[in-house]
Amino acid sequence: MTIGIVKTDFNMLEVNLSDMKAHFSDYLREVEAGASFLVTRHGKPVAVLRLPEEEEARRKRFSELMDYFKAHPIKVTTEEIRECIDEGRR
Repeated sequence: MTIGIVKTDFNMLEVNLSDMKAHFSDYLREVEAGASFLVTRHGKPVAVLRLPEEEEARRKRFSELMDYFKAHPIKVTTEEIRECIDEGRR
C-alpha cells in the first residue's frame, strides 16, 4: 500500500484520512507488520495508528528520560543562554 503515503520525520508514514478509510484493513495489516501511520486531514495531523506495544515502549522510554533529567539537571545560566541565542543570530 503506497498510495498517498509520505515518510515523516518521526519514522512514521503519513497517510490522508480518506485513503486510510478506503483501505483500512490494508493499513491494519501494515501496522501488525510493524508500520506506524500519522493520519492527516487536509494536511493536518489528526491521529496516529501503531501497535499498542509500541506506544507502551514509547511511554517507558519517555519516563526513563524524565527520570534521568530529574537526577541530572542541566545547569545553564541565563547569560549562557543569551550567548547561544546571540551566536545563532550571527
